[in-house]
Amino acid sequence: MSAETSAGNVSFDCTPWAGESRRILESLLNGREIPHAWEGTVVVVPAALAVGVRDLTEEVAALADRALDPQEEQIAFEVSDWSGEAQNSIVAALDAAGISHEWDGDGDLVVAESSESVVEKILVGIGEPDGGDEMDGLALNELLGDLFDAAGRLVKHPDDFKRRGEAADAIDQLGGVGTPFGYTDDHWNRILSAAAILAVAIDPPMANDVGETLSSVGVDGTDSDDADGSDGESAVGKPPSVEDSALVVRDLLKEVL
Repeated sequence: MSAETSAGNVSFDCTPWAGESRRILESLLNGREIPHAWEGTVVVVPAALAVGVRDLTEEVAALADRALDPQEEQIAFEVSDWSGEAQNSIVAALDAAGISHEWDGDGDLVVAESSESVVEKILVGIGEPDGGDEMDGLALNELLGDLFDAAGRLVKHPDDFKRRGEAADAIDQLGGVGTPFGYTDDHWNRILSAAAILAVAIDPPMANDVGETLSSVGVDGTDSDDADGSDGESAVGKPPSVEDSALVVRDLLKEVL
């Protein structure tokens, strides 16, 4: 994408994009309250915000590459009123799970109907942190400690079903909890999205149901060591790795416990 700077503003030429991609960018800019103006198919933003907007344009371009198959039945989830931070967590979790998705003109999330059950689980796990439920500090620390211990065990022993159950129980209780005192919204959203991916990984029925739509990747979207075959193709069809997902959760919690 080409960009030009003039009079303290930066212009991003979105002319080559499909109209849907421009609508997605508009939704993301509005959700993050980024001042902008459209000059035809060119979006103009303050130069001070150019780096962040460039990141958004790259995100939209990546979404276009993972466009939904128009032949598949689709379903929309109403998340347009979720905060920008929470929507970032949704994108991170869906990318980690290798689930194709789009944003419609109303700012709602659209996925293939075959991915519905997994996406529901991810959204419940993330909840809407801004304005979500409050939890007593001591109770929260104990809950996070339990999840940290369980995740640490699952890193080396992913088949420990007792620890799987403990982790799943803790994640269920975390879903929708508002950003606690002492946490940034970004870090708390990363914890919730990582926990949501771990919940999918440790739920055998869920993993079996959606095996065709999941990739073995970490929550940050990077391939795990065995995610690629020798021919360079991604290992689509495998559920998220329990040990990799648990490792991400453990390391995120290590920063706050």
